[in-house]
Amino acid sequence: MAGRLLVVLLSLSVAGPVHGHLTGDEKTVEDAFPPLNDLKTPDPLSFQAVGGQNFTRCCLKAVRATYDIVDGKLGFTPNPANRFLTQTPQELSDLEFPCGAKYDGNDNGAPLVQVPYHWCAENCPGWQQSVNGDLDQWIIPFVGFILPAAVFCLGIPRRRLFTIPDDLFPNHLDQLQDDWVKFVRALLDALGVTTDTTPGGGMSATKDGGVMIHQPPDRTKLVVEAFVCLIRWFGYAIIVGVEMTIRASIAATIAFSNTILWVAMVFITAAPMMLSGLYEAMVDRNILDAIIKNRKWNSIRGQKAVEVAEIKREVHLLYAILVGNISLPPESEPEDHPDAEAKPTAWGDVLSLVKTLGANPTDQSSPEVSKEVNKSAANASRLRLHTMLECQVSFGATVGAPIVFFLGAFLVSIFSSLLEIGNNDTAHTIAFGEWWMTIPHVAVVAGCLLAGNNPNTLEAIMSGFPHVADRDHDNTLNERFQGFRLVKKFVEFFSPMYDSIYQPVWMWDRGRNKELWIKRIQNYHNELKKKAANGKEVTEKNGTPTPDSKPPKKGFWERIKKKLVKRVEKLSSKYLEKKDVDATPLPDDIPDIDVEDWINLILTVVVLLLIPFILAFLTSYHTPLVGLSCRSFTFTLYFLFQFWLGVLWFYDFTHDKHVPLYFTWKGYRLPTPFTLLVVFGLLGSGFTAMVGTFLQILGVYRNCLCKLPIQYWSAPRDVLVVLSTDMGQSIEFARQYWLSTGIASIVLLIVVCYLGWWYQRHWRMRFEKVVVLVLPKPKEGKSEGHAAPAAPATPVVGEVETPKGEETKPVPTVGEDEIAPVPASQ
Repeated sequence: MAGRLLVVLLSLSVAGPVHGHLTGDEKTVEDAFPPLNDLKTPDPLSFQAVGGQNFTRCCLKAVRATYDIVDGKLGFTPNPANRFLTQTPQELSDLEFPCGAKYDGNDNGAPLVQVPYHWCAENCPGWQQSVNGDLDQWIIPFVGFILPAAVFCLGIPRRRLFTIPDDLFPNHLDQLQDDWVKFVRALLDALGVTTDTTPGGGMSATKDGGVMIHQPPDRTKLVVEAFVCLIRWFGYAIIVGVEMTIRASIAATIAFSNTILWVAMVFITAAPMMLSGLYEAMVDRNILDAIIKNRKWNSIRGQKAVEVAEIKREVHLLYAILVGNISLPPESEPEDHPDAEAKPTAWGDVLSLVKTLGANPTDQSSPEVSKEVNKSAANASRLRLHTMLECQVSFGATVGAPIVFFLGAFLVSIFSSLLEIGNNDTAHTIAFGEWWMTIPHVAVVAGCLLAGNNPNTLEAIMSGFPHVADRDHDNTLNERFQGFRLVKKFVEFFSPMYDSIYQPVWMWDRGRNKELWIKRIQNYHNELKKKAANGKEVTEKNGTPTPDSKPPKKGFWERIKKKLVKRVEKLSSKYLEKKDVDATPLPDDIPDIDVEDWINLILTVVVLLLIPFILAFLTSYHTPLVGLSCRSFTFTLYFLFQFWLGVLWFYDFTHDKHVPLYFTWKGYRLPTPFTLLVVFGLLGSGFTAMVGTFLQILGVYRNCLCKLPIQYWSAPRDVLVVLSTDMGQSIEFARQYWLSTGIASIVLLIVVCYLGWWYQRHWRMRFEKVVVLVLPKPKEGKSEGHAAPAAPATPVVGEVETPKGEETKPVPTVGEDEIAPVPASQ
């Protein structure tokens, strides 16, 4: 009731048409219906095919063709094929005129004007371009959801972009300032307010006792010089202004291109990005839960202290959570490689941070000789982990602020639909806004991840290490594109997003990259255990085991099968006897995830893609004529192409290495079938996402064919096309579907954003707790019953340096305030 009252009140502010009765003295149809006088102006036939069509004018043609003067009286035309209204002239005069009608509070709407498709195609060819005066046609879509989407995309991590050259920002303003100062000085001299210390006239003594006579300055000459400086300054200012305008335009064009291309890329690859991001989030969650569960199992087994090797592995995994988006070096690299030390390798640098836990932190080149966790190194590691986590941009800054603008567009569209219920342009604006909710969903997924987007954080952490100081920044091309010369030349125009020795991977590759990080960490620490057991060497360069000890690789489906077997065992009575039915994996199981986790991951992505698709589809589908047409078909194709790209991403992910993009045949590099399938998916998704949106904003979808459902496209000749506006059916669907889907989109977007906000806050707090669990904070004061030993230059828990000749005394039992060995119950 309140909603209907609001609609009535808003409709009163819009002036409705004036209805009247015919007098019977009308000599022409135009006398009876004055809007038909607009047909006296000729059609712009030369521009109809390229946006010059006007379907309000087309509706007037249909009305004019329906009525005629017969035997001196106004009535239906004698030709029944040209009767496109069912109302008599008298009935039509008592109702709202159908062409260009707007909602006036009457739910019955205006009379229906329907013409066969062949009549529409012959008399109203082409499409109707959007006009500046109608905000619903292009202003609200552009400002409402395209610009906020660009803001959303700024928070989604990317690897490269077009560089804006520094030459576009020369130092011209300082030169203008210097010339202006010269002019002011010359003008002051001309006015007699000298700025020089030389006297303006008279005499002065010389060093040898003589007399020097000073001539007064020529003021006319000074005035001329001042104006010459002024003219020179204006000329230079004009040149600089023109030059800076050109340079600013070029810089703005590059920046605009970067933004538009990234918005398009995010929209086109939404499914792979969300799959990769959610997989990374799931691996991060499993790591934290596994560490907690490992400590719990140690407590159950009665283990009072955690081994140093286990602490190092846990710290290594925690570092991987925060830097797992940084690209890794090749899987294997010889020790004697000439560039082995010069290459910026995030793996080796993070490993050096982990190794300090058991070495002298003041000597980064020292070997791992200590068997205890270094106290100062543990404190430093805890601080590093905390700092790296806090350096991330907050979820509210990357997602919360753009949400306000995005939701504002929905509110404007909904209030516009209340003012003009039944306006198809408003309905399609709401539909496309709902469809573009896909980009906020990608931004929410990216905002949930714990790994920071900016690799300079790690570079700052490593700045104190001598082996990092002299490295050049990474500007290498992805090895997968090395085989395509044209792609290589094009991609070389891109520069890294961050000026750092480390570079992040693309968003759609973060899940696989995080998995590689975890696998190398597991391989490295497993090999360390074997080395301690049998003395075999381990490659510490990149975590890859030596060939003689490298375990056989297991495929993706073998790992899934292993997980299924484990799940069955966990549900068996033998597993229940262990009094632990928790499905949380242990550290040895990371990064593999259960089948249930894969199902949850895939279902989450499907839901995040389905919500915008279903809302947009329902809105456009129920915009008369009801059925699958141009706009709703665009939404359907986009969803299918996203599903296709998601399947290809999953197929590529199931392989230990990326599926190759090309193969060599007779000296030529040719794309593989997988590459062709990916290109097909990208082109299809790009056409529906970006070209489809452009066609809607431009108005290309306003044509006779798009007014028909797709099922009639094969034989559309006699299918009826609606030309009138403010139909009763549109008003009904506006209340039943358009407003409902618009409000639902607002509510669902708020819910998704809140869940993302909650998820990030929750796991950030969990991460901090796990860091303190692995590396406890030292308590102030002394342990009860023990005297604190004097701190050596490099304090190491478990031993104390003593002068020569003195007996080395063991450190008393470690109290609760010590760092290591870490109590398993903590």
